[in-house]
Amino acid sequence: HVKHWEVKNNMGKNREIINLIKLGLKEKGMSRKELADKIGCTPRTLYYWFAENRSISVDMADKALMILGKEAKVGNKEERIRK
Repeated sequence: HVKHWEVKNNMGKNREIINLIKLGLKEKGMSRKELADKIGCTPRTLYYWFAENRSISVDMADKALMILGKEAKVGNKEERIRK
C-alpha cells in the first residue's frame, strides 16, 4: 500500500502506481470491475486512471494496492523534513 502521505501532483508517480495496479490485476486474475467494486468506485473511474485522464487519489491508490498486495512510496520524507 502507499507508504507516505505527502503526495505531490506528479504524473510520473501516478503512472507508476497505475502500472502497479495493472500488474496486480494481472497477477491476481482480477477484472477491473472486481477491483472497482472492492475499492468503491466505478469501472469508468478506473478507465480514466488507466488512460491518465485523471490522477488517482491517495486513498484510492492505497485501497487498490492493499487489495492487490502491492506497495508504492509516494513523496519523499527527506524533502518534507527540510522544508
